Parts: sequence; C-alpha cells; structure tokens
Amino acid sequence: MIIFTVALAVGAITVLVAQPNSDTSATDPSATSDSAVGPLYDPVRAGEQTPSGYRPILDRDTIRPIYDPSFVTASESGWTPSTLVLGVSLDGEAKAYPIVHLNFREMVIDELAGKPILVTWCPLCGTAMAHSRVVDGETLVFGNQGHLWQNAMTWYDHGTGSIWSQPLGEAILGPLAGTRLERVPSTLTSWTTWLERNPETLALDAPGEPSSYRLTDMVLVVELDDETVGYPFDELRDVEVVNDVVNGVEIAVVVDPENLGGWTVFARQVNGQTLTLERVDGELIDLETGTVWDPVRGTGLEGELAGELLPPIPGFTVFPRDFDSFWPEGRIWSLDGS
Repeated sequence: MIIFTVALAVGAITVLVAQPNSDTSATDPSATSDSAVGPLYDPVRAGEQTPSGYRPILDRDTIRPIYDPSFVTASESGWTPSTLVLGVSLDGEAKAYPIVHLNFREMVIDELAGKPILVTWCPLCGTAMAHSRVVDGETLVFGNQGHLWQNAMTWYDHGTGSIWSQPLGEAILGPLAGTRLERVPSTLTSWTTWLERNPETLALDAPGEPSSYRLTDMVLVVELDDETVGYPFDELRDVEVVNDVVNGVEIAVVVDPENLGGWTVFARQVNGQTLTLERVDGELIDLETGTVWDPVRGTGLEGELAGELLPPIPGFTVFPRDFDSFWPEGRIWSLDGS
C-alpha cells in the first residue's frame, strides 16, 4: 500500500509556553487524573529504551490538547484574511484550525464527517497534520506526551500509554510501537484561500490572527512509502509546476505563484497515460493532450480528458532543518537539478 504524505519546513522559532485552560470533557480520560494520567502505562517511566534524540521536557498534558472542541461558521469566526490555518477536508466536510491558537494547544481531538481525527501542530518543527484516530477498529484518544524526539512533539494514547512521533504518525515506544496512523488530507494555508476552496467550512471557536510563519520558509514534502522528497516553496514559486517521480509514482506539485497557500499535489497518470503538466497563460494544461485542468480540484475542464480527475495527494508541513531528522534517506528537489 502506498502512503501519501506532504511536508513543509521553516527556520528557528521561539518555544511557546502553554497557557492554562479549563476545557474538559467526559470523553477526556485525563480530565480528573494527574499529569501522568493516573496509573496509565508510561514507557519512559517504565524504563523502556528511548531512541537517540529523545528528550523528556514536560509532564503529560502540561500543554493540554483541546479534547472537546467547539466550532462556529466561517462568518462568525472573525478571523483576518491572512490568518494561517490548518485546513482539513474529508468526505465533503471541512474544518479550519488557526495556527496562532494551536501554538499554545498543539493538539485537537476531533471528528470530521463522522470519523475520529487527530489534528496537530508542532511549533518547533512546523509540522501541521491530521490523522485518523482509528487503529484496528478501535478509536484512540491522544494526549500530549510533553517530550521531544528529533526536535518534534510526541503524543501518548490513553488506551495503552504508547508514545507516538508526530511527524511520522507512528508509535515509537510502548505496546503499540511500530503502529502507524492513517493520514487525513490537510493543508497549511491562509484563511482566505481555505475559505475560497471550502466555503462551507467550520472554524474552530478560537482567536485567528496573522502568523509569523511563512510558506516561503518551508518545504513541501511528498512521502510515498520508502521515498520522501522535499520541495522548497521559494523555488516552487519560480516554476509553478514540478513534474516528478516519487517511489515510482508520477506526481505533479502545483502552486499559485501569487498565493503560495494555494498549493496542491496530484498523481499525474490518467487512464494509464502519464501527463506532463505546465502553466500556460495562467492555465494548468498537460502537454500530451492539451487538456485544461482545475489546479485546485484536479478536474479536467476542457479538452480530450475533460471530466477526468488527477488523483490528489494529501500533505503536511515541516521546517527544512528537521527534514533530515525524520527522512534521512530523503532528497530535496532543487530548481537547478542538484
């Protein structure tokens, strides 16, 4: 099975201190427990061998996740157009989470289109992600482990106490070690761009303001099973479209040069034919058939392949300095081919 993933990367940032909060929920197993979640197993305290680069920093849930999120309509949000959001879309439904608020809370335990999801943001490595919370038919509730591995946040699950790496979405310690969560399509972008693409989106009931994070400081990363490739946004802006092959899959990375938040990644094989995509006079076309494609949804608009679909590839973000830590065998695409 091929797993699609995408990431971005940025420079150094300041560590933020978690703010006190009062939200609790009957679905939150730690609401009445201490910071170690009572008797729940903790692999570190139990003496399991931690991987190189693992650093205990805080107790569990010192930076408390949002266990019981509430939402408002887009018009009720009051967010500024340039608010940076992590947008998640699933089965025709969409939600947006402002990065300025996730800087302090980092995790949201949520549901979308009736499916349990985990929405996370690591301020230290810039990874904005969404995952399914279902493992082998069981729905997991996650908390913030408060430890760092390779400069990135870790989680724990309230069922087994296993510790998970956020960038990998994988348990690295405890009974579930080696288990990976399924990624859910998500996008790091501006509120304006997300709203244009998802006009019926709901917004997390939280402040939304401009952020200091910039996509030009980041790398878009595509992970297909055993191969991972990073695409720097500052170079993508100059080429607009990159046709590449990752782990044998022909892909196209498409960006709007006027709005880097308008990025998409597609598989570029349709009906067994591999297409070469380019921007021509502002339109996205393929050189093989001349079909005009929707750069957002990947739908064929005009031409021989009108009505066909370029399969989308979901993505996430990470700062450049952290790319090698999690994907040491990965490569960084460059405009000059190096």
